[in-house]
Amino acid sequence: VGLAVIDREYRVLRINERLAAVCKLSAAQATGRKIGDLTPGIALELIEIWRKVFEDGEPRLDVEIHVAASSTGAQDWLCSYFPLKSESGEVISVIASVLDITSRKRMEKALQASEQHYRLMFERNLAGVFSYSEDGTIIDANDACARMLHYSSRQEIVGLRRADLFFDPGDAERRWELLKRDKMLANHEVCVKRKDGDGVWLLAKLIWVESAAGPPLV
Repeated sequence: VGLAVIDREYRVLRINERLAAVCKLSAAQATGRKIGDLTPGIALELIEIWRKVFEDGEPRLDVEIHVAASSTGAQDWLCSYFPLKSESGEVISVIASVLDITSRKRMEKALQASEQHYRLMFERNLAGVFSYSEDGTIIDANDACARMLHYSSRQEIVGLRRADLFFDPGDAERRWELLKRDKMLANHEVCVKRKDGDGVWLLAKLIWVESAAGPPLV
């Protein structure tokens, strides 16, 4: 964790090597310099935060600072600023705690992009797709699945039970046991119940997925 002590002139009184290295300096080289000399790109943003700490004496916790341009690319920092007070209660300096969260933010963005990609594939798939949890409750479905089963929208399917789609509850349980054992059933012929009660034969691919949400039927 990077640590520094900043005075009312926004000058570095003390700094550890970790935080000084961010500015490509040693702690000795960074000590005594003003923040505008060390981080010109975000100096105004930092000064505004510190000014409030000096004024009201309240810490500012878990502030995310984004540095758009740097020699190593964009960087993200999680910062907390604490007032250091004199015996009279006056804030004489601010202690800065800085944690590099660049990797975490990049992972979050990558995960978000992956989830969006999956959602587009799921929703725009011409094949009917739905998933259900281990207790047999349908937790998601796409519009193609709704049309196939004569429902007006995917929202009508979500919340149904696995047994609601099978004419024979025993048959549903047998398929479930096969899926648990083999983890996948490919080119599996199955007759399911439409909303109007009629049956429709489908060529299905069922996949067991280990997750907190339970295994989906795909």
